[in-house]
Amino acid sequence: MCSISIAADGAFHGVERAVEPIRGARILLVEDNEINQRVASEMLRGAGFEVEWADNGPIAVERINERFAQGRPYDLVLMDMQMPVMDGVTVSRHIRQRYSAEQLPVVAMTAHAAADRERCMTAGMNGCVTKPIQPDALWHAL
Repeated sequence: MCSISIAADGAFHGVERAVEPIRGARILLVEDNEINQRVASEMLRGAGFEVEWADNGPIAVERINERFAQGRPYDLVLMDMQMPVMDGVTVSRHIRQRYSAEQLPVVAMTAHAAADRERCMTAGMNGCVTKPIQPDALWHAL
């Protein structure tokens, strides 16, 4: 795997170069853990993405619908699998009732990737990355 390396001029190297065409993409991070929110947000913002977050599933669904109504949808949703109120699979099923995988890609974030992968795909998610988030795995998913 390549390591993260961003030159002083902001240019990407290695795997990150493949992400360069989507820099500036709007990402909704759905994560209830404040530390995970901060780590993922910093990583994504450092790579040039716009990041907003939702603390739980119902808030995420509301924000997604608002953004579509405004004509400024998110480009991707990073979805925690284990959340109170509404888990990531349930949120993804709600999203897929209105938006296709092409309209709004959803990538799961889970500490139990092997067990959750099939559930994620069945719920209509586009991919899955494990926690703690490894930058190269995240760049590949994006």
